[in-house]
Amino acid sequence: MNMPRIELLMCPPVHVKAHPIKREYNKYQREENQPSIAGAMGEWAELLRKVNRAGAKVHIIGPREGLGDMQFAANAMWGRGGDHVFVMSNHAPEHRRPERQHYASWLVDNGYSVLFLNPKDEEGEIFEDLFFAGQGMVVSTPNQYFIGHNPRTTLLAIDRIQKELHLSKEVVPLKLPDDGSFYDLDVVMHYSREADEILFYPGAFDKEGLWALEHARVSRITTVSRISSVMQYIEEEDSYNFTLNAPYIENVEIFPRRGPVSSLPKEIRELEKHGKHKNIEIATIHLPQHGKLGGGARCLIGFLT
Repeated sequence: MNMPRIELLMCPPVHVKAHPIKREYNKYQREENQPSIAGAMGEWAELLRKVNRAGAKVHIIGPREGLGDMQFAANAMWGRGGDHVFVMSNHAPEHRRPERQHYASWLVDNGYSVLFLNPKDEEGEIFEDLFFAGQGMVVSTPNQYFIGHNPRTTLLAIDRIQKELHLSKEVVPLKLPDDGSFYDLDVVMHYSREADEILFYPGAFDKEGLWALEHARVSRITTVSRISSVMQYIEEEDSYNFTLNAPYIENVEIFPRRGPVSSLPKEIRELEKHGKHKNIEIATIHLPQHGKLGGGARCLIGFLT
């Protein structure tokens, strides 16, 4: 029997732009260090080729002028794609909030149901207690949902999501730093489905978070201890890429890295040995223009299944 194809949602970076932003939301964006739109489009197109080659079906949502972070589709929503139900994000950075209506409209037009976390009062929608940064804050394993919280995602939002989606797996909140150095969980944590293995950077977590990760219900737990293995500084491009910000498409795992697979940290390269069927394929992709916004490969992909 053929397995259903993985379906993704991606948005071309036609209007890519670094915004003035509070440092606790993302300290890597600087308004004076703008990415090249042509360069960002080239990076995005290369990622699109790689995920297509890996067997994914990719849907494209049209970009909107003025929404310079809309290409980071991982932040748009989160849910159980098999149920065709998604919880929409509530962005803490105000300039990203208009993205939600465009993503929600696309999902509804394509047969999905959407849920909104925030209620309304007499002055409008309430955001502050219910911030949620979408799939970027969630790492799913067969037995657990790890969900990060910090100024971009609140514990109250996590609690409401758990109730709204009637989640049956254990939900494990993980505290991330409040200074914007590691703003989403997927920049410091990667789950390999084929190896049933979690890789994470321990410097991003407090004592309780480290304990939870060390006791995760997976086959292997691996720390990537060198900061250069997690946050790759591209000096000549003046940009950051997070090596663990890596999507997996079936048995293909795509890690942000300037060099070839041989330049990846040993802990990542050894994933190939741990796969259930010994068929993990590791790839790299260089994303310096998106790095100027603090984003990597996983940030650019919204999973629909």
